[in-house]
Amino acid sequence: MKKGLLIFGIIILAILFGLALVKGLSGEDDWLCQNGQWVKHGKPSSSAPTTGCGIAKKLVKPEIKIDAPSIDEKISSPFNISGEAIGNWYFEASFPIQLVDESGKILVQTNGQANGDWMTTDFVPFTSQLIFNPGEAKSGKIIFKNDNPSGNSESQKIYELSVTF
Repeated sequence: MKKGLLIFGIIILAILFGLALVKGLSGEDDWLCQNGQWVKHGKPSSSAPTTGCGIAKKLVKPEIKIDAPSIDEKISSPFNISGEAIGNWYFEASFPIQLVDESGKILVQTNGQANGDWMTTDFVPFTSQLIFNPGEAKSGKIIFKNDNPSGNSESQKIYELSVTF
């Protein structure tokens, strides 16, 4: 009888341990990548990841610094962009930039052009000019992408800056 009770207790403990393990691995309290954004799931004990998620990594500015425009600045054509990006954002001294309206329609595609030696791990200044017609659009965003000649989606990095017209 005592042996049966002991086995029953061990089985119950094993089930409880298994449930605790499954709950811990299920990401109940974790950050989930949804549509390229980090979303809280439960009450994670850590802050949101700073690495990108999804196909392209959306950055929180450590690899690119934008001097102009500022966030939500009202811009008109022509508009000069300036900033700095780390050397590996460039390929042949440039990287792609797009201006899209609020519906995602591309208004213009251009390049950020390095103003110095881009073959470095340091920040390199860049400039670009946007010549565009916003049509009826009231807002949009400038999308900065590292030049990714490999085409490897895991190497793609993106920084987006909202603007108004």
